[in-house]
Amino acid sequence: MKLHLIAASLVVASFGFGCSEDVPPRVVIPTGGDTHQQQGDNMQAGDTNQAGDTNQAGDTHQAGDTAVGGDFGPQESIVGTWVSPCIPAPYDLYMKVTHVYAASTYTFTYDVYQDNGCSALRHLTAVLTGGYTTGGPAAGLASANEIDYTVSTYDVTIFSEDFAAAADGLGEYDTWVVDDTRSVLGRTMGLGLPTLAATNTIYSIYDVDGTNLYIGFANDPALVEGDRDTTLESVALAKQ
Repeated sequence: MKLHLIAASLVVASFGFGCSEDVPPRVVIPTGGDTHQQQGDNMQAGDTNQAGDTNQAGDTHQAGDTAVGGDFGPQESIVGTWVSPCIPAPYDLYMKVTHVYAASTYTFTYDVYQDNGCSALRHLTAVLTGGYTTGGPAAGLASANEIDYTVSTYDVTIFSEDFAAAADGLGEYDTWVVDDTRSVLGRTMGLGLPTLAATNTIYSIYDVDGTNLYIGFANDPALVEGDRDTTLESVALAKQ
């Protein structure tokens, strides 16, 4: 089996993991705390403020506010572990996506399997780590906020002999060995896998709706702010 058969699934998995339709808006109504009417007020945790205010961690804010670590505007907290169902990928393969968010860092794991339960014959795993910051409401989407990711590490591990044999040249490596994790950060990937460097910022969007996380849909990571994702995935990652 050639690596390009799973490459399309992984590029979709980079910051979205399937074909998406427009998702009906999910509106989260902020509650609790004092209301400050003047723009530019300095809020304390739990306050509700107006456009232009600067918030502290945990505040609820309105469009145009500046978010400080841990503040997700009208969103619930993104911190935690979120896992997709076992989803179909091209060429009769399947994938499970895991997003783990700490206060300011993330780890994304993409596992590609042969079976529809994502439990047997894992072919390949890609792991992406870095930092993130959240911003104001996403343009044109009432329920989504902006999120920017920086890239720290980008590793690929191949677990099946067929995939290892087909991966020659991937990430500028002449050969691949089963169970050998390799950094592909800053290396030319091709074959549908995104090329990412430590200097990259990825511009996306997200929506937390209770125990569901909807992430921005894109066939390629948006590395220019003007190309930021504009559509949310229709498939949610569930909080663990």
